[in-house]
Amino acid sequence: MKYLKQMIKYLKQMIKNLKQMIKYLEQMIKYLEQMIKNLEQMIKNLKQMIKYLEQMIKYLEQMMKLTTKLIIRKKMWKSANLI
Repeated sequence: MKYLKQMIKYLKQMIKNLKQMIKYLEQMIKYLEQMIKNLEQMIKNLKQMIKYLEQMIKYLEQMMKLTTKLIIRKKMWKSANLI
């Protein structure tokens, strides 16, 4: 009888521990789901940033071409004025 009471006590404690473990796991799932959402948003933001940077590179390349043309024209004007 004493053995059965002890067994019941042990099983009750085990049930309590398992319930607590379930709570922790459910909380962990919530945190992980939030982390996934945050990571997905971060990926989206990074993709957008890449698009903006690619666009900026195109604009800078255009500016370089225009600047080169202006420098060439300026040199041509200088040489034309020296003659």
